Amino acid sequence: MNNPYQAELLDTLREHDNAGDERELKRLINWSTSGVLKYTQAAVYATNDDYTPAETYQREAMVEAIEVQCATVLSLGLVADVLSGGAAAEPTVTGTSDNGASLSFSDAQAESARAWLRRGELTTEAQMILDAAGLGPQHPWVRY
Repeated sequence: MNNPYQAELLDTLREHDNAGDERELKRLINWSTSGVLKYTQAAVYATNDDYTPAETYQREAMVEAIEVQCATVLSLGLVADVLSGGAAAEPTVTGTSDNGASLSFSDAQAESARAWLRRGELTTEAQMILDAAGLGPQHPWVRY
């Protein structure tokens, strides 16, 4: 996948605490780009010759959504998880017992959100950025 903004995104993401090597960051950018393209596939907008949005604000929104998606995955330490489709995910302990005392907690909401990302879905923030630029998955009117 060719992302014309990959160099710019690499420079930004290298500064992140959990940034891995360049190859991994490129894979993460490609993964995030695929998610943005999937989310915007039903959007109607004018394009340039390279099929990027003709409007500057829409191009910038796409790049920002890709950056937000990558930054979220990096900050949560989920790079290996999302790039493997969840195969690299660690098991989580939801209950334990020690000498008759038991402790349990629920991280169902967090686990649900991580599963959402592993499936290649966009974060809420990335979706809101794209929606605000008119790149959401709205369906065009059909006239008969």
